[in-house]
Amino acid sequence: MKVRCLICMLVVFAVAGLARARPFTIIIVTSDIDSEQGYTRFLQDIYRGNVDVQIQPDRYKEHLTAPLKAELQEADLIIVSEDNSGPDYNADADFWALLDVPILNHCINLVRSDNHKYWDWLSGNKSDTNPCTHFNVADHNDVIFSGVDTSAGSVQVLSTGKDVDHSDQSSAGNGRLIATSGGNVVITRWLGDEDFYYDGSDYGPAGAGRLYFATPDKISDYFDLGTEDAKIMLANAIVSLLPVPRPEGDLDNDWDVDFEDFSLLSGSWQEPNCSTSDNCSGADADASGRVDLADLTIVAAGWLAGVDLIPPEPNVMTWKTEPMTLSTHSVYMAATQAYDLENGVQYYFQCISGHGPDSGWQYGNVFEPNELDCGARYGYRAVARDTSSRNNQTQWSDEVTARTFEMYREVADASAAVAIDPNFFIVADDENNRLRIYNRLYPGSRPVADPNISDFINIDPAHPEADIEGATWLGGRIFWITSHGRSACGDYWLSRYNFFATTIIQGEEEVTVTVDGNYSNLVDDLIAYDSVYELGLADAIGVADGHIDESQIPPLAPKEQGLNIEGLCAAADYNSVLIGFRNPQPSVAEPNQALIIPLYNPEQVVINGSTPDFGEPILLDLGGLGIRSMEYSPTLGEYLIIAGSHKAGSESPLQILYRYNMTTDTLTRLKDFEIITPEGLFQFPGSNDIYIVSDDGLLLVETPAGYVYNKLLPVEQRTFRTQLFTP
Repeated sequence: MKVRCLICMLVVFAVAGLARARPFTIIIVTSDIDSEQGYTRFLQDIYRGNVDVQIQPDRYKEHLTAPLKAELQEADLIIVSEDNSGPDYNADADFWALLDVPILNHCINLVRSDNHKYWDWLSGNKSDTNPCTHFNVADHNDVIFSGVDTSAGSVQVLSTGKDVDHSDQSSAGNGRLIATSGGNVVITRWLGDEDFYYDGSDYGPAGAGRLYFATPDKISDYFDLGTEDAKIMLANAIVSLLPVPRPEGDLDNDWDVDFEDFSLLSGSWQEPNCSTSDNCSGADADASGRVDLADLTIVAAGWLAGVDLIPPEPNVMTWKTEPMTLSTHSVYMAATQAYDLENGVQYYFQCISGHGPDSGWQYGNVFEPNELDCGARYGYRAVARDTSSRNNQTQWSDEVTARTFEMYREVADASAAVAIDPNFFIVADDENNRLRIYNRLYPGSRPVADPNISDFINIDPAHPEADIEGATWLGGRIFWITSHGRSACGDYWLSRYNFFATTIIQGEEEVTVTVDGNYSNLVDDLIAYDSVYELGLADAIGVADGHIDESQIPPLAPKEQGLNIEGLCAAADYNSVLIGFRNPQPSVAEPNQALIIPLYNPEQVVINGSTPDFGEPILLDLGGLGIRSMEYSPTLGEYLIIAGSHKAGSESPLQILYRYNMTTDTLTRLKDFEIITPEGLFQFPGSNDIYIVSDDGLLLVETPAGYVYNKLLPVEQRTFRTQLFTP
């Protein structure tokens, strides 16, 4: 009967719920964004995601422009980090002093006076305590110590001692002294109504709350080494300046007023002695010592305020960035930014295939697990929920799969690769003449065989690197082609002009690779070919008396204007091959076109030394890029082409994978590569997966001696990556 009457009274008193205000804006003034990331998460937890934390290093230094001043004036709270230098802000000290916005200042460099040189909150200069672990309690009644045991007279704030710069003064002036270290100020508060921070100061708090709270130089140390009490104190300090908005009548502290609160009220109705017992369970809203009509009036006045029944949008979560590979042990993903009319938003990333970690509920819409297995496949989906008491949840996104890079050892400059059978593949390194065979079942492994073919092709002992760039299966052999380009200085090196074929025999205990033939006159044949089609080949080669000019010609380096072959693949008829050029790119149209030349008799050329039978050139619009690798895919019935600039990778790093239908002459862009440097691609028999081989020679590797290019490491420490892609 009691509950029924209360419901009737509640209906009489009920009013519409309060509308949600905009998210709070908190600006962190810092010189080190990385150190502040933990602070951002801390603030998100306090305000349940209903806060916009803005961090831009060094944005608010001296000589503030009008727009920057407006940003600060419109903030709800400003936090000044300890990592800031005082002089950088003093040109605008008058502006900061008159700023009618609460400020939580961790920076003694600015808080100090030092003869009125700085913001002049505390007289004197700065001191340090090294190592500091405890703060002494000066005001047990300040809200900063709410929930903290202060009976010992001090509170441990850091588990390990750190240098904490603070004031060299024992007095807080006109402020309220809250905590000290060594007798000097580490925490003090000004309410905002003081005329001056201390008698003789140039400034006062200008109507807004001010709080000085000493921390280590890097606030990340406070979060990493801070005790639970330390974090409670900091949270209390923040909320004392910018209170958490809760509707009146929210008895259970869940940010809304609903039947949960009414249940507390009715359960303690007419309960006396609330102030001396726990019987009222928070139902005594007016703190009168009794649960009565006055408390019901408070609940009714806020009835349904903050109640949220609607999930965030989009209510089928989608991907901003689908899971993508970052490294051999990490993937990156980002959910679409979700919005909720009433509350903040949290995100959850769930691994539903593979054995990767879930994110847990988090405020950020980005997740980057970084302890994954090498070469493993992981499927993730994402969901969002609001931070209301009901945690209204969207529907899950689609699952998207990513696979970490595989990694193999002893090669850095991987340049061409071919599958031998469903498990083994062979790789060339354009910096030496070894062909290395790997077992894909064992990512991270060393080669099972590494024959050196130098004795079987044309080699200049002074410059022995053949610069192998392309490979393909044809007629039971693997055909290999070198760059046919000059050195980086434009020199002619004999070793770079080889077109050869190998046979691979897999025994029970070893793999044998034999060179069946080699052709070294292809460059002169291309000169003759160019006399018919005028594609710029002769200009890129450098010609003297109808043959390649063997003198040094610096502008004809491969990454300048010189010839560079990097693609070789069997054609769809499996009788001919296609030769792809990274450079030149004929200027027959705008932009310059990528060049492919068919060769109809590769076996006769390589095995018998016959004259090449070239077909008409194929020109493709790859957006001004050349060909880095090619392969015919029997499962797609189309060609796969990796396009890239002829320049050095650091000058033009983006490379693109296309599929090309030669029958319809159509190109389809499949994937961009910004992390790896693709130089080869192949398919294992019976698989739809495409393996991309990365040239990782210029990857910087951290060593005890500092960062070193991968290609300069000892051979046993060199690695290259592969990425799996399924069109």
